[in-house]
Amino acid sequence: MNIGDKVRFLHGQEEGIVRKFGNHGMVDVEIEDGFTIPALEKDLVVIAKDENRHFKKSEPTTKKKDKEAPVREAFSERGLFIGFKSINDKIVSLYFINNSDYDIMYSLSTLEKSQQHYGLSSAYVPPREYNKITDWQLRDFDKWPSLAFQILFHRARYFTPKAPLIKSINFKAATFFKKKTELPLLQSSGYLLQIDADTKPVDLEKVKEGMFQQPSNTTITKNELPEKEVDLHIEKLSSQHSTMNREDILRLQLSVFEKKLDQAIAAGYNSITFIHGVGNGVLRDKIHKYCSQLENIRFFKDARKEKFGFGATEVRIK
Repeated sequence: MNIGDKVRFLHGQEEGIVRKFGNHGMVDVEIEDGFTIPALEKDLVVIAKDENRHFKKSEPTTKKKDKEAPVREAFSERGLFIGFKSINDKIVSLYFINNSDYDIMYSLSTLEKSQQHYGLSSAYVPPREYNKITDWQLRDFDKWPSLAFQILFHRARYFTPKAPLIKSINFKAATFFKKKTELPLLQSSGYLLQIDADTKPVDLEKVKEGMFQQPSNTTITKNELPEKEVDLHIEKLSSQHSTMNREDILRLQLSVFEKKLDQAIAAGYNSITFIHGVGNGVLRDKIHKYCSQLENIRFFKDARKEKFGFGATEVRIK
């Protein structure tokens, strides 16, 4: 018996999927509607894959299909979601939803505060199907880790290869709880976040044009180039900082950081240093996470510890 096996209870009518092995021979089995119940391994029997075909039963699926569904001519390029289905007022189940026409292979990890990834789930998900990942407590919302997806696209026919998708998702209560809607394929309401939403990468040529475009009768001076040492302390960025909350402060600091980094890349700098302070480490972690996802960053490190300690980051640019 392995995780993912379909099993039947020897002393009941229930069937389910093995989700976790515990101590003393206990097994967590997910039954219909996403509920998980514990059982002794000796009270379970694995259902052979050929059983339904032998007894001429139809294989249950994770979604309902119309008997006479019309043939779809259009091909859906996008439609990858992470859905949160409420089990009750305390627990939500996380699902990977593939509402596209691609066969999807995904790897999902959580990004811990140490910047280490912890493998959470991986699976193959056919077109218009979904896969349950795990259950989370709503009361722990402020402790939910960032999710990091790595996704491969495939079709069993001629197709134009699609670049792998790498996407991180952070959870903010201000936006998360506003996104309650109907979950695709699950036929249930819940919270929905799109993984493959359109993102606009930095266009270096446009950044250069914006930086250096001048009227024909003017010239660029050194003072107009981005500084190589950027102080992100909020009092240096806004005169209204005393009226701002923590989220607004962090949002402004990250906006300035991204803008200055883009300018430094466009200007051909070899490196740029950001002074973020020590504090609770949130801004530093956000900067390091952002830099780790850019291909044109050679590396980043704590800068000039004798002066800043761990309060500054030097970013080396390719």
